[in-house]
Amino acid sequence: MDKYKTKTAFNKWLSPIKVKKLSLSDQIKIANFDKYHKKLSFYKALKIYLYAIDSEKESLRDLNTAFIDESVQKEMGLEVISFSQLSRKLSEIDSTILLAVFNQLLLTIKQQKPTNKRNSLYLVDSSTFSLNKSLFPWAEFRKTK
Repeated sequence: MDKYKTKTAFNKWLSPIKVKKLSLSDQIKIANFDKYHKKLSFYKALKIYLYAIDSEKESLRDLNTAFIDESVQKEMGLEVISFSQLSRKLSEIDSTILLAVFNQLLLTIKQQKPTNKRNSLYLVDSSTFSLNKSLFPWAEFRKTK
């Protein structure tokens, strides 16, 4: 591995995430996840998950095609992975661990700069998903969504 290219922008983006500083129960969940997964550890799965969000991949097939690029393979530490394998592994990640990672990052930000009204962090999710119109008549967006 080229010693001058190990500090990529994506790895710098991931560097504040400290898995060892999570709660003991979360570390046990991560250890259990890693126990039977030789190819795709929790940290690699987290990297892939965050890469997909950062690069705005629309599907697991779209994410899978990104692995054609050798720089992505090098960045993720995987040569190839199928979209079905990605689906299985990503669905096995406990959402409480992801929440703990988010809270850890939020705490890091708050420690660096205390929040006030001018620099508050607001999160907005603009995901669109289908709802049954008979059960959710209030949620009209389009005729089908």
